[in-house]
Amino acid sequence: MQAGVAKVVITPPVGCLMGGYGSRREPSQGINDDLYARALAVADGRTRVMIMACDLVGLPAENVANIRREIEAETGISAGNIAIACSHTHCGPLTHNAHYRRRDISGKPDRQWLAVLEKQICGAAYMAAGNMRPAQIGYGDGSIRGIGGNRRQVGADGKVFLGVNPQGITDDKVGIVRFNDENGNMIAAVINYACHPTVAYNALFISADYPGFATELIEKNLGGVCLFLNGACGNINPNRFARERTYREAERMGRILGGAGIQVLSGITDYSGGDEVKIDAAGEKPALDYKERRNPADALETVNRLREKIEEMEKARNPFSEITAVEEKMLFAMDDYDVALEAAERDKIITEIQVLRLGDIMLAFLPGEVFVEIGLEIKKRSPFPHTLVATYANDYDIGYIPVKAAYDEGGYETVTSKVAPDSAEKLIVAVENSINSLTERK
Repeated sequence: MQAGVAKVVITPPVGCLMGGYGSRREPSQGINDDLYARALAVADGRTRVMIMACDLVGLPAENVANIRREIEAETGISAGNIAIACSHTHCGPLTHNAHYRRRDISGKPDRQWLAVLEKQICGAAYMAAGNMRPAQIGYGDGSIRGIGGNRRQVGADGKVFLGVNPQGITDDKVGIVRFNDENGNMIAAVINYACHPTVAYNALFISADYPGFATELIEKNLGGVCLFLNGACGNINPNRFARERTYREAERMGRILGGAGIQVLSGITDYSGGDEVKIDAAGEKPALDYKERRNPADALETVNRLREKIEEMEKARNPFSEITAVEEKMLFAMDDYDVALEAAERDKIITEIQVLRLGDIMLAFLPGEVFVEIGLEIKKRSPFPHTLVATYANDYDIGYIPVKAAYDEGGYETVTSKVAPDSAEKLIVAVENSINSLTERK
């Protein structure tokens, strides 16, 4: 077995639009900490795979396809063997079409900068593929309390809202893969944990949030390059444990994860290498149904009605809190309009799941914002002794993928989701089938 790793800075220029929060009213004002694209190439003599972890809110499938195509052309690694995951930091650049409360903000990403970003990500892949060397692989895991908590709080009226749900399901497991060189030095680490990187709320300085501080701590103490793969965290965020919503707090939480990572990585003693480690990849493109199909004209009428109401409230000098409440409804309405236009042109939503085998370790890559229950079920069904679930991978535009029961409960995630309630089970089955296909290969 061989492994190669690299990382490049992908920090955007100050003044760019930021992704993650439609409530932002200004572009980025500065840089708190750099963003990176990290690449890990692994091969067993027959098959090569590439894992990429980017400090971004997400990448649409179109950009992923561009990056894969160029990496395949330059390295020979099959596009289907290249996984591109994002941390989902909300303090990074806008990479997809979005809507903002400020109606004079376009909500369109900078296409020229996106083209440069694609080249930068490809550059990390080229370097990783070019410095592969004999390696050994080991696995370890631990558990963390104090970062991620379930955010689907039930109010006194029985309605679910974004808050704190101490009794809600979480996945506190930290799964880690370590790659050593022949001298026992760490080449790379892959750390998998499920929680929204939203500690620094609505901030205007570029930051990788807590995952960036965690990976930096690990790299400084153990060497090598550390890739962060966010788990199934569509309904998991740091609100329960965050003392404040600042960069300082993001760094503190990053140290919790990074410290746990160092402890686990330092305790790994069982390694495999050579021909005994089988590398392989598989995947499917599930066809999902839309949650609903709305007439685009009706959806646009709702948007225009809310826009007119906001203008009337501004002229009447209504309280800012009342105006922002209507602006929030307009954001949802604009998203509904986009989905209505999309659904009018397509019969199904075609997305992608991908699985990579690294010896007795399975990595499952899922699109969009996946509920924690989905990740736990995939781990439960996997026949491999160690399974990591990474999300925000290969297709960000699909949005939220809640479990079926959540649609009856309501809440932000189900309101904004465009996929039908049976989508979670379809993804789980697709992953299960792909994993089983790898176990059947010789």
